[in-house]
Formats: sequence, C-alpha cells, structure tokens
Amino acid sequence: QDPYLLLTGPTRAPVTLFGPMHFDITLKVKRSNELEDKDLSLLGFRYECCKSINYQASKGECALRSCVSSQKHRSKLSTLELTCSIVVSSIEATISVCIVGGSWPDGFSGRFIASTASVSHMRVLLLNIGDKDTPVVAADGTIELSRRVVSVESFGELRVHAAGWLGSQQIDREVFFQPLESGRSSRSLKVGSCEMEVTVGWSLFPLCYPTDRIPSPKNG
Repeated sequence: QDPYLLLTGPTRAPVTLFGPMHFDITLKVKRSNELEDKDLSLLGFRYECCKSINYQASKGECALRSCVSSQKHRSKLSTLELTCSIVVSSIEATISVCIVGGSWPDGFSGRFIASTASVSHMRVLLLNIGDKDTPVVAADGTIELSRRVVSVESFGELRVHAAGWLGSQQIDREVFFQPLESGRSSRSLKVGSCEMEVTVGWSLFPLCYPTDRIPSPKNG
C-alpha cells in the first residue's frame, strides 16, 4: 500500500552525479523464508535526470537550480516510477533523532520526512511508523531511522517533518535548518509528551561538475 521503496546499500546516501546514471533494480515479493522470495521486476536502464542540468554539466558549467524528474518503467507484473532530484551546490546532511524527554507515545502512526525548501514536494522518507510500532531506540534514546543522509542546497533550507496521528489527534510538527559547511546543528521536536532532539551533521560536496579527469602531476 505504501508507494515508497526504501533503497538499500550505498544508495541510501545521496549519489554524486557527474552525468547520466545506470540503475539495476530488483523488486522482490518478500516471504517469511528468504529462500521463497519471488522476483517481481528486474530492471536495468540508463537514467538522465533534468536534461537542462546535464547539458550544463557537459559544457563545464555549474547548474544554478535544483530540479526533479520522473520516469516510468513497465514490466509484465508491475510498473515502477523512479523519481530523481538533483540538488545543486549540495551539502550533505546526516540526520539523527534522539528522545531527550518523556517516552515514545503509544499509538502514534506517522512518518519522519526530510525535504528542502526549493524542492519541497520531493520528500525523503526517513522512518515509517505504524500505530503498534515502536522505533528501535538505543540506550541513549537515539531512534533508529531507516534513512539518515540527504542533500540540501548550501544556500537553501532543510526541513525535518513529523506527521501522523496520535489517537484522534493529528500531529504535524516541523523543524528548519540553515546549512553549514561543517559542524552540527540541533532543534527540538515534540510529539505528544515525547520531546526529541533532531541533530544534523554537515559536510561538503563538490560545488561544480568536473569537466575532465584530474590531471596527473607533472614530472619534475
């Protein structure tokens, strides 16, 4: 029922894009016994997101605006839609959420989501929680997110959003972060009586697309 698919392996982190990308995707129907898993779709394709930005990259120019594009791929048993967002002048944001007061609210059903102000409709699912689920919490109160790393423009804004239901009460909480070149920043987020601290660690990506290989050192 949930249209989101959580990518595994290195694709959990943002991908540094230097041109068209090639994807190999295996979509499986999971069974209780791993040996009984069934393949639903096997896809391999070349993906070129946001042609105007790729054109700029091929000309050695820095892209100025972030963008989003989608492509649908059909197989005999399913249709898979791949949505790609290019975030220009990108900063890597590593997100953690820690309970600092109260306890996890029983019966909360919702999601933790991250997005950027410039591409607000392109939301990254950090954690999906059913009303009978309790997220894995470490001894220090840290919540186990399904995904932790996203990209945000250095001149933009990162939004971390908690939305869902607590009984009949609708929950809609959001905190905002201004990107830094390095270091950490924290904000408080409250769901019911549970107070959480959202912390973001910042690190740099290249600002421009390389136009050629890094030159070898000259002899002498």
